Amino acid sequence: MCSAPGPMEVAAVRDSRLFLVSWILVVSICVVCGGAVAEDQPEADPEGFAKSYLAVMDCLKRGQPQKGIDALAVLLGKHEGQAYVRSRRAEIADLARRMAFRVRVKQPDPKTLVSGRLLKWKATTGQIKIHYKLKTCGDLEKSKKSAFYYFPSPVRGPCKLEIRGRSYARKTEDSPRIIFGGDKSAASGQEVSWQVTFGVPPYTKGSNEVWLPASMSRYDGDEKTPLFEKEITPAKSGKPYKLTLTVTRSSIVPAINGKVLGRAKKPKDVYGSIGFASKGWTDVIFSGEIEPSWMQAKIDRVVQKQREAFDKSYDPKASLPAWLFKAPKVKPTEAGEAPRGDSPSRGLPAELEPKHLRDLLHVYEALRQEDYGEGHDTLKRMRGRGAPASVCAFIAATLHETAGETSQALTAIRECTKEAPKFLLGWVLKGTLLRRLGRREAAAAAFVEGLRHNAGSVEGYEMASLSMLHAGDLAAARTFTREAAGRGLSSKRLSQLSGVLVKAENGPIFSRRFEHKSRNYHVISDMSKKMCVEASRILETSFTSYRVNFGWVSRDKTRLFKVYLFGGRAGFMNYQKDLTGLMGRPAESAAGLYSGLLKQLLIWNLPTREEMIKTIRHEGFHQYLDRIMPDPPTWLNEGLAVYHEHVTTKSGSLVYGQRISDYIELLGKRGLVPLKDFLFQPYRKFYEGGHKSYAQAWAFLHMLKHGEVKRKALFKALVDDFQTDAAPLDVLRRAFPADLLVTLDKELEAHLAKLVESK
Repeated sequence: MCSAPGPMEVAAVRDSRLFLVSWILVVSICVVCGGAVAEDQPEADPEGFAKSYLAVMDCLKRGQPQKGIDALAVLLGKHEGQAYVRSRRAEIADLARRMAFRVRVKQPDPKTLVSGRLLKWKATTGQIKIHYKLKTCGDLEKSKKSAFYYFPSPVRGPCKLEIRGRSYARKTEDSPRIIFGGDKSAASGQEVSWQVTFGVPPYTKGSNEVWLPASMSRYDGDEKTPLFEKEITPAKSGKPYKLTLTVTRSSIVPAINGKVLGRAKKPKDVYGSIGFASKGWTDVIFSGEIEPSWMQAKIDRVVQKQREAFDKSYDPKASLPAWLFKAPKVKPTEAGEAPRGDSPSRGLPAELEPKHLRDLLHVYEALRQEDYGEGHDTLKRMRGRGAPASVCAFIAATLHETAGETSQALTAIRECTKEAPKFLLGWVLKGTLLRRLGRREAAAAAFVEGLRHNAGSVEGYEMASLSMLHAGDLAAARTFTREAAGRGLSSKRLSQLSGVLVKAENGPIFSRRFEHKSRNYHVISDMSKKMCVEASRILETSFTSYRVNFGWVSRDKTRLFKVYLFGGRAGFMNYQKDLTGLMGRPAESAAGLYSGLLKQLLIWNLPTREEMIKTIRHEGFHQYLDRIMPDPPTWLNEGLAVYHEHVTTKSGSLVYGQRISDYIELLGKRGLVPLKDFLFQPYRKFYEGGHKSYAQAWAFLHMLKHGEVKRKALFKALVDDFQTDAAPLDVLRRAFPADLLVTLDKELEAHLAKLVESK
């Protein structure tokens, strides 16, 4: 199971659900006043700087990092001290880092990464030829339970295994064997493998003559089928020998000393792993097509070690001019509402009289307990006692917002900003709500209006930039961070935001870069162009399956879905760690994830193609849904991602609704959560439920899509409403009244029972 968004994205998505509560009542953030703006400086040529800066970036894209470093130094010298350059400090520092890394990193020679002698390696196809001796077979995986050695990478095409030794086996128990296969056959759905026993010539054991025939068997799951047998093997005990197994797309051919033992047919879609047991072997040569991820992961680990060493030694302040990092001279500017010091009303739009403070504490306790009814009752009391209208409106908006009642919260916050037009937090909440409703331009305008009266507020710029980043409006988010930098404002949070914006625009720092643009996707990788093309094909096919259920996403060449493929897990994890300042801990078990903050699909080069395809489909669905639904409930997002992860093809057509046996078994053992609780639970509780939450989300959606006709209509209406109404709680309440939930609980139990029976 993939982990998107997982704990890492939970922190990123939670940009407002409870943060305003702490702003108002825990007093962790307040309006910062008495800000500053930069002194006027002559703007030599901002347009010229922007144009030349693009030329420096092109040097990196063309693989000329040193030329780019030199050009950047000249450019910064020409525009020394300019505010429009300082405002782009994070971007400039990131570009300088990328170019310096490209200059210093050395791509490892694949020959140095394997224990055997590498005779051939082609990264684009996975074609390899490697020679092992007993003393250089460290790559081979030794079975703890048997004498078998296994080649460490899955086989993905025709191959040949050659085993040499000085003395062939003399006893039946020492007969050489080769095992090949393990993939599932599309025709049977069973794992298919073959075992070759090369046999032992006749010898005397006590008073009996003993021998072991040479034979080959096929296994479909646990079912064994003998294919052929030679009663007397052509091998010569005690003599030098050469064993071979040749695998083509349609056959398997074992041989001893060049003599073919027999042939077996092989399904064209079945490969897998290859292993051997041969007492006294001296040389093993493997040649053929393997998963490129085996070698690419080795390369990635070496590159990431270089990256770690680079990060420890690289100092942007030593590589770039000092003036770029100095705060400009500033002068005061209007800052809007004056601070209230340590007043209990700090962070509210108006001063509260002492008689209202007890009620304020009651509201806080109600919010903490998620008792919104009590909170609204207390607010009604405050209104009756004459509390300022702006404060009451702000508290009402906060109660609605934390309860997930987006539309009601927006109505209340509009009243607040009308009563207190200079109150920053009111505009911040308004902008956040508008952004969640998919109204990006209106959201940006709300933040601009709030900051117009509070130009010295660091927190205001932080929240404005973060919210627009969540909306996928990089230009607006970047405008706020640049404006803050131009005013001489700085904070750890602003620095983190500037860095994340750079990552959202440029992605990870790769030692080399390949890319491919398809109709809907822009895939970038450090592996090969071929990998980018292949990933885009999988994604485009998946995109078709998404579209079948949800409709078309308008094609915009400037907003292609961004995808990054990492050569190995090490690079994937390092990129996540770079983001922990805003996104929490990295998901250490994740095979991939979709970052709603960066709007990027991140996948590392998984060992098996099947696992990678599932991850791409699952995380790709999150990326797709983020474009068409502003704020879907977690169970819908994750349940549908699992549903599309298991889409299959038959005769070129997509087949939906596959059984997931593990989930069916899990729900059978642990039972179902009542839908009145499951469908309305907060996202954090969904993830606390782990695999069971994913299982029930999938099972419920499977029932809606493959159950009664009226349930299919319910699903369609639900999807349509989530695309047009971005207030998720309102949609859920309309779609699932209490009496219907009771009925659906019974139907879900019955549907699960049918899934069990259909095994």
